Amino acid sequence: MGDHVRLGRVLVSVGSAPYSVTLFCRFRDPGEIDVTGLPARTVSVRPPLATFTLLALNRAERNASCSEVHQALRAFAPPGVYQPHPKVLKRSSLQTSTR
Repeated sequence: MGDHVRLGRVLVSVGSAPYSVTLFCRFRDPGEIDVTGLPARTVSVRPPLATFTLLALNRAERNASCSEVHQALRAFAPPGVYQPHPKVLKRSSLQTSTR
């Protein structure tokens, strides 16, 4: 049994809820989805999909969180796994934006 979850694909978007960032995660194995205690919800088991929603107090905090998640996934996700949503790529100054 592996020590880490194997993601097939991750998409990050500025969420539809006010001041939220959403991660859409597709796992390689349905048995790997265990969202107990996490801000997540299982969307389906076949294919194994889950969403994680991060809530912020305001737009600036939301943009900073989105930027941090984007940078971390860009740096550390295996090749081909991370797909930033076009909304994320359009925001060239997420950390400093207050809009």
